[in-house]
Amino acid sequence: MTMIERQLDDEGNTVSCDFDPNELLNFRLTIKGCNNSIVFKSRPLLHGNLVIYINADNCEVVLGENITCQKNLFISLLPSGKGRHSRQLKCSIGNNTTFNGLVSIVLAEENNEIQIGENCLFADNISISTSDSHRIFSIKTGDRINKAQSVFIGHHVWIGENVKILKGSMILNDSIVAMGSIVTRKFEYGNVVLAGVPAKIVRSEVNWDY
Repeated sequence: MTMIERQLDDEGNTVSCDFDPNELLNFRLTIKGCNNSIVFKSRPLLHGNLVIYINADNCEVVLGENITCQKNLFISLLPSGKGRHSRQLKCSIGNNTTFNGLVSIVLAEENNEIQIGENCLFADNISISTSDSHRIFSIKTGDRINKAQSVFIGHHVWIGENVKILKGSMILNDSIVAMGSIVTRKFEYGNVVLAGVPAKIVRSEVNWDY
């Protein structure tokens, strides 16, 4: 089928897909802002709910082919602390990625993204965020020390239960994040097991399968 861009309102907000989004059960979309776009590469399989909430401008959410939500997936593009406006945020989810439980993806502030690769598997009670929302600053210089940062998750990554992935994190291909871990930084190698608080590499040269 042909991809069709549908205008949602007079504020430049659009949904692009090859199906009628109004017929997509368990999908809820709320937009408070302008020039935002949502792209479905194919019709997602929704056994649970897919909720997209955008309170920002000039943002993009892209869902790849064959996305499966077994429970609830929340994608939220939000204002930061004190209601400061957010803009130019992007969330992209690669083909054949499965969400087996409750997963929360949150972006805020400006010019950052969450990129999730293909063939990833997410367990239950997982949160991913690019921002702390509230500012932390040096009392000597007044400079902010916790600016928002993008999050990158490569292809074929398995995220276990109760994992939190914080701003600036990078997890490369064919890796596993053990349950209960908190990922706080970039890891430069794939095929690893990450575990702990904060997460660290506990095993290398591994892979996984469904």
